[in-house]
This record gives sequence, C-alpha cells and structure tokens, in this order.
Amino acid sequence: MTGFSTFQFTDDKVRALIEARRVARRTVAVVIPTRVAESGIALVMAALLPLFSASALDSLKRRGINALSEPGKLDDALASAGLLVLDDVEIECPSVFDAPESAIRAFLGAGPVTLARQYAGETAVAEALHEAVRQFTGLDERVTLRHWFRVVLAGPSASSPA
Repeated sequence: MTGFSTFQFTDDKVRALIEARRVARRTVAVVIPTRVAESGIALVMAALLPLFSASALDSLKRRGINALSEPGKLDDALASAGLLVLDDVEIECPSVFDAPESAIRAFLGAGPVTLARQYAGETAVAEALHEAVRQFTGLDERVTLRHWFRVVLAGPSASSPA
C-alpha cells in the first residue's frame, strides 16, 4: 500500500492511515514533501499565498501538500494509527521544465492553484507564477525546481489490532 502525497490531503489523517494499515499486505509506504523551506514548488506556491482567500489558506494548512511535513507530524500520525516506522529515507526529486511557460501551465493545472484562480483571477495568478518561476529559470530557459520527499515504510506495531 503506497500513499504518494495523499494522506496529508485527508481530513482525518490517522483514520486514513489506519485504513491503509488494514488493507496493506505487509507495509504502508508514505511519501510526503520535506525541506519545504528549500523546495522550489513551495517557494513558487508561497508567491501565490496573497491570492488565496483566508478560508482557502486555512484549508491548505490543515489538509494541503505540506500538512504532514512539519517535524513530528507524520511520526505522531503513524504512531496513532498503530504503525511502526521500519525504514525512513529522504530523496531529492527535482522537476525540470523546458521553459517557464511549461512550468506555469503545470502550476495552473494544480488543484490548490484553482482556489487562487477562483479568488484572484487567472491573470493575477499567471502573473504571480511568471514572477515566481523566474528565479528558477536558467540561461537555457529551463526551469528547475528542487524538492525532496520523505519516504517512510511502516508496519503494524505490536500493540495495533490485527
């Protein structure tokens, strides 16, 4: 059972992990973003924060891409779900776009950006994205966004129900 950037979007993260534990044959793999302060995606998204409504911002904090990224959050949720960490690694996984326009199109299609577009309009969002992407654009016009993911393999703890 693998949850690649999924559990952080649920309203009840522990319940979702308990269900993953229930249906998993052996282990549950959880993949979440880390190093948020250094992440290219997070830095581009930060430029859009003024374009979100207050309620959308609150929702993104509770169940957004980085909702389990703060130190201890995932560990606490796994423990509460009766899961014991078996392996824990961090991997770098950059996204590379051939041109700024390609990166902007990718962001415009992202779920959270839709909320900003609804609140501030597509033109304002596209302009903010263009400005934010500029800092990651090389002389060859390629856009490289570095980011990292934490990959945790977890299994049922001795105290968890079968």
